[in-house]
Amino acid sequence: MVVVMMMFVFLVVVVVMVCSYGERSGIGDVADDATCSIVLLLLLLLVVVVVVAGVILTMTAIMLTVVVIVVGVAVVVYDGRGSVKQYGDVDRWARAEVVELVTVMVVTVVVVLVVIVVVPVVVVLVAMVMVLVVVVV
Repeated sequence: MVVVMMMFVFLVVVVVMVCSYGERSGIGDVADDATCSIVLLLLLLLVVVVVVAGVILTMTAIMLTVVVIVVGVAVVVYDGRGSVKQYGDVDRWARAEVVELVTVMVVTVVVVLVVIVVVPVVVVLVAMVMVLVVVVV
């Protein structure tokens, strides 16, 4: 995901640099505003598709994590006689296991969210700054 985002960022920066250079130096088709606009719009569409895919992956990871937490708690609380104990009846060992399991799952969700959501957003923000610098300069 992050590699794909970096590729898009590189493409956008290259297109903007070529378009702005072409406009200044008067190179034939490359300098055509319509061509540059179409290419930039296509790249933007690809970035939107990648971000939507990232959101879908994030939702999937959250749902899987919730399922794992529910199943894990049920397994830990299970008393081996075919019934699930009430939380108040669970002994200290089982309670500690539940806390440990939930802690591991929360950390996993946070790491997944950071990798899938935060890193690409930062990459896109850096790309926007780079594009603005190239356009302004």
